[in-house]
Amino acid sequence: TLSIYFFVWYYKINDEIRKHDSSIKVKPGWAVVAMFFPICNLVSGYSTAARIRQMQLDEGATQTISPIVALLLMIFLGIGFPLYIASQLREHWHGHRRAALA
Repeated sequence: TLSIYFFVWYYKINDEIRKHDSSIKVKPGWAVVAMFFPICNLVSGYSTAARIRQMQLDEGATQTISPIVALLLMIFLGIGFPLYIASQLREHWHGHRRAALA
C-alpha cells in the first residue's frame, strides 16, 4: 500500500476530531502534509495526541492519552504511534456508545 493507508487514516482521525468537537481547531489536510516533513511530522503527531487528550478531558475522562508518550512512540517505535492513538480513540468512542446505552 506504499504507506498510503497511514496517511488516509491520519486524515480521517483528525477529521473525526474536528467534527466531534468544533472548539478543537484542526485542518486534517495540513496535518497530513506535515507528516511528510522532518520535525513537522513530530509536531503534527504530538498535536494530534494533544487534541485527543483535549477531547477526552472535555468529556470528563479520568484516564487520557499522553502526548509525550505518543511522541516518544513516534520517534522510537514507529508502529507504536498509530496503535496508541487508535486505542485511545477506540476507548473514547466506546465510552460514547456505553453512555448512549445507559
